[in-house]
Amino acid sequence: MKRKSQQKNPNKATEYYQSGLQNFYSGLFTLAVADFSDAIKFQPDYELAFYQRGMVYYVAQRYENAITDFTQSIRINPENALAYCHRGDAYRHLQCYDASLADYSETIRLDPKSGDAYINRGQIYTRMKQYELAIADFTKIINDRLENISIAYVNRAAIYISLGQIGNALYDLEQAIYLDSNIPDIYYNRALAYEYLNDYERALIDYTEVIARSPNDADVYYNRGNVYRKLQQYQNALSDYTKVLYIDVSFADAYVNRGLVYTAMGMNEQAITDYTEALSIAPNDPATYVNRGGTYINLQQFDKAFSDFAKAIELDSYFIPAYQNIIEVYKQLQQPEKATPYIQKLQEMMPEEVE
Repeated sequence: MKRKSQQKNPNKATEYYQSGLQNFYSGLFTLAVADFSDAIKFQPDYELAFYQRGMVYYVAQRYENAITDFTQSIRINPENALAYCHRGDAYRHLQCYDASLADYSETIRLDPKSGDAYINRGQIYTRMKQYELAIADFTKIINDRLENISIAYVNRAAIYISLGQIGNALYDLEQAIYLDSNIPDIYYNRALAYEYLNDYERALIDYTEVIARSPNDADVYYNRGNVYRKLQQYQNALSDYTKVLYIDVSFADAYVNRGLVYTAMGMNEQAITDYTEALSIAPNDPATYVNRGGTYINLQQFDKAFSDFAKAIELDSYFIPAYQNIIEVYKQLQQPEKATPYIQKLQEMMPEEVE
């Protein structure tokens, strides 16, 4: 017997839709999806039900499902700028950047005052290193006084830092602070700018401000640790690198830089432990092999040092520090003839600097 199809019932659809909204706003995502799905059963062309179910999927990080529902919403109502914008967000999370850019551009066509679309498109352009296009989007927000203006200043400042235009960056960050001093990225980017200028004391102040606002951000502890290392405040640097690894045990660079601090403090065994841990996470980094090799030299473990330098060259035959270290060790061992092939190779790579 043929199953009777669900009859269209706009009133029932509205009831389920309203229930779905209530469950969504209450964080009851499974119930919300069920309600919006029932609303669609009773009204198959219910554009808002598709859109809101897409929003539930998006918040729940089910991006493929979100894209499907936003696409249905757009099919029914091609003028829904928000559906394009949020579908662009979902594509962005899936790293489908071309599709995301297309959706943000369509959002802007439908709603020229969408600050979200300009911000998000500008951030993708930044990721793709298309800085002129990114700056244009952020500048559009600033000049037209659209929503997210303070974020636009911060994002444009970040690009200026990448381009070495520190004066422009600091100007933008001061404007952002004037508009909204509660955005942690303001202080993070200003710290980067100060660090670029070798103004380490001010950089420390800003990194510390970011940590006060975002105490579980491993990158900030790592950057502050680097500043402490440059200032030879080694205990503070060790503390920050250790905090990084407490937050993220797979942060290879934190092991490397903590190893550098241990080496500077003469704590060679601890340094080797950290370099070895870093290599277990990122085994193809020639610099880490060279760093560990240098520490083996401190311990007079020359065979292990040569092995590490050879591994660095195996990974990158043009990694100059590996050759330099080998040459230096052979000189220390008074075996200059063994250094000859490495000197010759170094002369090929940098003839003006090798005697």
